[in-house]
Amino acid sequence: MTQTKKHYVEIDVLKGIAIAMVILGHAVIRYPINLHEVAWTKAIYDWVETMHMPLFFMVSGFCYRYTGNYRIYINKKIQRILIPYVIFNLIDCVPRALLGILVNRPRPIGESIVSMLLYGGEYWFLYVLMSIFLVFPLIEKVTKNKFGLALILVGSCALKFVPNLPERFLVWRISYHFFYFVVGYAFKRFFDIEKASAWVRQNRGLTYIGGVIVCVQVFVIPIYVTDYNQIYGISLAIIGIVLCYFFSVLCGQTIKNWLMGFGKYSLQLYLLNVFFFVLSRSLTINILRMESPFIIIVVNMIVDLLISYMVIKNVFTGSKLLKYISGII
Repeated sequence: MTQTKKHYVEIDVLKGIAIAMVILGHAVIRYPINLHEVAWTKAIYDWVETMHMPLFFMVSGFCYRYTGNYRIYINKKIQRILIPYVIFNLIDCVPRALLGILVNRPRPIGESIVSMLLYGGEYWFLYVLMSIFLVFPLIEKVTKNKFGLALILVGSCALKFVPNLPERFLVWRISYHFFYFVVGYAFKRFFDIEKASAWVRQNRGLTYIGGVIVCVQVFVIPIYVTDYNQIYGISLAIIGIVLCYFFSVLCGQTIKNWLMGFGKYSLQLYLLNVFFFVLSRSLTINILRMESPFIIIVVNMIVDLLISYMVIKNVFTGSKLLKYISGII
C-alpha cells in the first residue's frame, strides 16, 4: 500500500514524552539506593513501565509507511533499527563485563551476546519493533477496510491474553506490544489527527479529568489492588497515552520545542542514555551523597537526558560513522 508521508507536530512531541518517560523509569534507581522500596516512587515507576513502551509502539504504528517495495523498505529498517541494535548491544557488553560495580545486571561478554541473539539484550524494544516491521506489510493487506482492521485489532488484543508464551526470540513481548502498534496504525488510517487536535483544544477540561483518573490509577488503586490483570494494564496504558496526546496538543511552545528535540533523536537517546546514566548515578549517590528520592530522580533524569541529547546533537550528527551506527538517517 503506497502512502504519502506527512509531518505531525503532535507525534514528534509524543516521541519526546515517550523517551523522557524511559529515562524517568531509569532514574528510579535500584542500586546503590533502592528507590523501589519507597511507595510513591515505586508507583511512578510502575505507571511509567505500564505506559512508555506502549506509547512508543503506538507512535511507531502511526509512523509506519510501506511504499510497496519490500526490499527498499527492509533496507531502511536495517539501517535505522537492526544496525544500531547489534552495535550498541555489542558496545554494552564491555562495561557489563568489566565494570560490574557500576552497572545493573553485570555479566560475562558471552552471556551478553546470547542475550542479544535470543532475548533482545539491553535493547529489546528494537528487536521487537524490527520483528513487527518485518511482517506488517503482509498483515496490512488484510486491513484495506475497517472490518479487516477490526479483526487485526481484536486478534492483536487477544494475543495479550495468551499465557506462557516463549521468552526466547521475545515471542511474548512481540505478542504483548503488537496491539499498540496496530492501534497507532488504525488511528492514522481512520482518524484525522488535525481535527482530533482541534477538538482537544476546544475541550481542554478533559485533560484535567484525565489527569485525575491517572493519579487515581497510579497512587490510589495500588493501595487496594496488588494483583493487576491484563485488562487493568491495557486501560492504564491507553488512558495514559490519551492523556499524553492531550498534553502534546495543549502544552506551551517552549515545552513543545524541547520535547520535539528529544523526539527527533528518541532512538539515539534510547541507545545512549544507559551509558550516561552510570555518570548521573555516580554523581548523585557517590559524589553528592544525595538521599532525597525526589532530588535523586530529578537530577538523574535531567543529567542523563540533557547530556545524552547534547552529545547526540553536537557530536553524533557531525560524524558519518556515528550517524550510521546510531540510525540517524
